[in-house]
Formats: sequence, C-alpha cells, structure tokens
Amino acid sequence: MIAVVAPLSSLFISCFVMMLGFGLAGLLMPVRMTAEGVPTESMGMILAMYAVGMLIGGNYSRLLIGRVGHIRIFAASAALAGIAVLVCSLTMNPWVWGGMRMLMGLSIACSLAVIDGWLSDVADESNRGRILATNQVVITLGFFVSQFLLNLAPVKEMTLFVLGGILMALALLPLVMSRRTGPVIAEMSSMSYRQLIQASPLGVACTAFCGVLYGALINMLPVYADHYEISGLALSVFMASAMLGAFILQYPIGLLSDRFDRRTILLYLLLVCFGVTLLTPMLAEGGLIYPMMAGVAIITGIISCLYPMGISETFDRIQRSQAASAMGGLLTIYALGYIVGPLSSSYFMGVFGTESLFNFILLAQVLLLLFVIYRMQARSALPVDEQEPYVPQQAIVVDSAVELDPRTQASVELNEEDEEASALVELAEDNPAHAMNMLKDLADTSIEDLPAYCATLAQVEGVDIVRLYKAISAEIDSAELEEEILYQLMVQLPTQMQPMIDWLLDEQPARLGRVTNRLLDDRTRQPDE
Repeated sequence: MIAVVAPLSSLFISCFVMMLGFGLAGLLMPVRMTAEGVPTESMGMILAMYAVGMLIGGNYSRLLIGRVGHIRIFAASAALAGIAVLVCSLTMNPWVWGGMRMLMGLSIACSLAVIDGWLSDVADESNRGRILATNQVVITLGFFVSQFLLNLAPVKEMTLFVLGGILMALALLPLVMSRRTGPVIAEMSSMSYRQLIQASPLGVACTAFCGVLYGALINMLPVYADHYEISGLALSVFMASAMLGAFILQYPIGLLSDRFDRRTILLYLLLVCFGVTLLTPMLAEGGLIYPMMAGVAIITGIISCLYPMGISETFDRIQRSQAASAMGGLLTIYALGYIVGPLSSSYFMGVFGTESLFNFILLAQVLLLLFVIYRMQARSALPVDEQEPYVPQQAIVVDSAVELDPRTQASVELNEEDEEASALVELAEDNPAHAMNMLKDLADTSIEDLPAYCATLAQVEGVDIVRLYKAISAEIDSAELEEEILYQLMVQLPTQMQPMIDWLLDEQPARLGRVTNRLLDDRTRQPDE
C-alpha cells in the first residue's frame, strides 16, 4: 500500500490542504449568515450556488485542462477559491455571497478534476481500488479536520476568512513543486437522462435523492444547530460526526450490498434511516445533544450511501461498455439534486420553522421508500452473483473521478481508442455475430489493438467468449498475440472465464498454464495492502 501511495504524496497533500480550506469555508458561511440574521430562504439560495458551480466545473473541467494544463488549472482554482473566501469577508451582500459560493463550487470541481485525472493516469487494474480508497480517505479527513478550525477565532471577524484564503494558497505548493507532468484527460460523454431512466429508474432515483438529502443536511445542519444553541467546539463535533458517519458507514453497507439483494438492503436502510430521523429531533428537544449527534451521523451515513448504491444499481442494468458514460449522467443528476436540497429545505424551514429540517428529510425519505417498493414489484431482482460490486464513494464527486472507479476501467480505455472500437461495441450490442465479423476485419488493419478490442467485445452481453477466442485465433498466426488476447480476457473478465478455462484444459493446457503463471506473477509483484 505504501509503495502505491508514496509516489502520489504531493497530490494527496495538496488535496488535503485544499479540503481544509473548502471545509472551513463551507461551515463558516452558514454560521456567519445565521449570526448576521440572514433569512433562511436566502441562506438556502446562497448555499445551493455551490452545487451550481460544481455542476459547471464538472462539465467544463476537462475542456479547460485540455487547453491550459493541469498545473495552471489547479493554480487558477486555488486562486479563485481564495479570492471568493476573502471577498465574503468584505461584505454581507447575499448576491455577492451567492456568486462567491458558486465560484467555490467551480473551483473545487476543477481542482478535484486535476487531482483525480493525475491519479487515474498512474492507476492500473492492480492498484486502482487502493488509490480510489486513499483519495476518499484524504478528502474525508480534510473535511473532518476543517470543522474544528472554526474555533480558532470569532465567526464575525475576518480571521477565519483569511485563514481559508491562506489554506487555498498553501494547497498550491505541493502540487506545483511536484515533478510530475499532467496527463491528458480523454473526453467523455454522458448518457441521456431518458436512457438512464429507462435502464435503471431506481438507480437514477437513488442518485437524485442522495443529492437532495445530502445537500439539505450538510448545508442546513449548522442553521439547525444554532436553533438548539449548539456552537463553538460542540458545533464542530456535531458537523464532524455527520461527515464521519458518511465515511464509516460506506464499508459495512457496501459489504451487505454485495452479499445480499441490493434493493432489499436499500429498503431496510431507508426504514432504519426513517426511524432514526423520527427519533433525532426528540433527542434534540430533550437536550440529549450527543445522542442526537450520533443519530445525525447514522442519517448522514445512510444517505451518503444512496449515491454509490444508485451507481451500482444502474451498472447492474447496463452494458459494461456504457458504465463510464452512465456515471457521467448520474453525476449530473446528483449535482442537480444537490442544488434542489438546500433551496427546498430552506424554504420548508422558513415556512414551518428551523426545527422542521428533519421533517423535510422524512418527507423525502418516504417518497424514495415508496419508489423502492414500487420498483421491487415492477422488476425482479438480479441474482446476487450477477450484481456489480459496490464501490465506496463520497458524495463529493466530479466527472473526472469516473476513471478511478475500477468498474469503468474498460469503458474509459475504450473511449481512448479509435472510432472502429466504438463502432464495434455499438454493433455488438445489436448483433454480436456481425461484430465478430468486424473484429476479424480489424485483425488485418489494427493488429496491435486486437487484445483491447477482444477484451471490450467480450464484455458485451450475448458474446460467447470461447467462440470469440477461437474465431480470432483462426485469423492470426502469432502465438504471442493469442496469449496476449487470452491474458486480457482473463484480466477483464475473471469471474466469467470458467467456460474458457474448461475448453483450454482440453485443447491448449500449456497456453493456459503460461497465462495463469503470468497472472500469478502480476499478483506477486503487487505491493502488500
């Protein structure tokens, strides 16, 4: 693990310091607005602008990086974020704060695009999961620690705003001084909303509701805490517990999701969340602050898991080749939900009172719960062994993070290939037999790309792996190339290779032995986790 992470230390340090700055600003702004008596509805509008900026940055970060490079975009993002924080210290004008909040969202999307793009460039199938996990830990730790920086100075003074600007500037240094050169980020398109909804209505709903609920909670919790006179260190512990819950619960919930029917797990999670959401305001009214904080941690943890569960549910229903583009669409849906969350919850709190935040959360949970029950009746469940694995991911994501998800690796590689590869997959999804004929033609013109084409085509539903291998082997006369094709198939589809292995044991046992030894050698060379 250390051997994987150590060469990327400058990237992770920059990411950590940047999240300290963003986390401090994210908590300081609602606390300062509450102290200044800003109306709740105006606060919701200002806080929602953060997601607007993230949505814009997520959509255009690739284009910007392609034009001026990783270092310049990261430097610009840090500078703009620092400027936005400092400008907020000069005025309480809600329109200015809304604009600066949007600028912060744009900056964090672009800065994470730089870091995620760099990480994905050095990641491969042997370490992609560990790099993704480390990145999630660094981001969470940065936000967690940042909550306690609020206690360094009074919120009505400029000191904390200046500290946020300093942290943004400091985040530049490790990355700028790194010897690494920025990789090229490939362009990636998203599936249309209509395609996503047709493929997985429940996956889309989970992603959207995660944005609404998480956006409402994280942004409006400081306002709710002020109603119960939770301030200072207690407020920092309160917000940190919510973020810690959002991180820790990813792993046990992910384990359950992979071992049992995902929709059943989702149903029970929502029931638990509903019960805790009912209980938490009662604890607050009774002055049981720390049990109430534990309840908030559970609620936030379960809600944050809706995003990765929505992605996994969608991946269960689409072709592997569509995974990257589907995630791009889901990210947009999540961001739109994150915009709706603070806006709608702040209006709800303005009408029914600050303490009604959890009533809003309950209402949204009921809607999602009813939809889950409906989808369980409308479509039969997949066998557990056919479900896509759950990959823990924080609800702070941008489009560039797609490449770090191990499930989209083959899809991302496909988008970097030529037009023939894209046409091959599209044809295979309609008629696998015709795609096989096209692959034979490509064997004459693109021999060096043949292993990648075969591995991609083998992931399309309806393609027989053994027939694919036998057909393409008949078209080439290179034993080395045949073994490379077999190796790529076994790397990309380890759980689907049993028919191929049975055939090789009878027809080509020596080749099977060589490829198997190569796979074992690769695993031996991987650093210990």
